[in-house]
Amino acid sequence: MSIFSGYQPKEYGMPEIEKGEHKLKIMSVVNKLSANNNEMLEIKLINNDRHEFRFYIVKGDYFDQNLTRFFDCFRIDYNSTDIRAWLGKVGKAYIDKNKDNDFMGIKWLIVDYQTKYNKSYNAQQGNSQHQSKKEEPKNDDHFDAANEATFDDDDIPF
Repeated sequence: MSIFSGYQPKEYGMPEIEKGEHKLKIMSVVNKLSANNNEMLEIKLINNDRHEFRFYIVKGDYFDQNLTRFFDCFRIDYNSTDIRAWLGKVGKAYIDKNKDNDFMGIKWLIVDYQTKYNKSYNAQQGNSQHQSKKEEPKNDDHFDAANEATFDDDDIPF
C-alpha cells in the first residue's frame, strides 16, 4: 500500500486575496539586476493574511518618481539609503488581478498626501526629521525582516 492511497486534495485555509486597498509591511529588500541588466530593488511585502507580494523599482527613466512614491507610501525619509531601516515599515497599496496572468498583484502604491505635503515642506525648510542623522550607504545587497507580519491600525498614519 502506498502512502498516497486515499489521498484527497483539500483546501488548506489560506484566505483569498480581495481586490482593493491592503496594508503591507516591508519584509525584505534585495538589490538585483533586471532582465535588461538594469539595477533594481526587489521589495518583498506581506499583508495581514500573510500573502506575499513583490514590488520592483528599476533604475531608469522613472526611477526617481517611483522611489519617491515608495518613500511617501511607507513614510521613509528621502535620504534613507540604508535599506535595513526600511524593514517593518507599513504602507498601503491597491491590489488587483494582473491582466497578463490572472494573479493578484500591486497595481499602485497609496500615498497619504498630507504626509507627502509635510515631508516636501520640511525638506524645503531644511527641517527634515532625520537631518541630524545622515545615513551612509551600505554595501549589503539583501536584508530580511524577522518581524511577524501582524500590524495594527496604529502602525499606519491613515
